[in-house]
Amino acid sequence: MRRRWSFSGILNSKGFLFAIGLVLALILTSIGAFISGTVIWLLWPIAIPGVFPGLVEKGILVGKIGWFAATCFSWIIAVIVQGTKASASVKV
Repeated sequence: MRRRWSFSGILNSKGFLFAIGLVLALILTSIGAFISGTVIWLLWPIAIPGVFPGLVEKGILVGKIGWFAATCFSWIIAVIVQGTKASASVKV
C-alpha cells in the first residue's frame, strides 16, 4: 500500500524545518558577508595607507583591494574571531 503524503505533513517534518533553517542561515550569512565586505572595501583605501604608510610604500600591504578580496577578508576574520571565542570558552 502506498503511503499518502500531505502538504501539512511535509511542513511539520523535522527534515523540512532543518532545510528551511539551513537556507535562512545561509541567506543571513551571505547578507552579513556582503555588508561587511562592502564596508571593508570602502574603508580600506582610506584607513590602511593612513595607519600603515610605510608598509604600503614598501609594497608589503596594498593600498587598495577589490570587493571580492574584501569580502573574503571579512570571512577570514569572522572565522578567526569565532575560533578564538570557541577556544576561549574551553576550560582546562
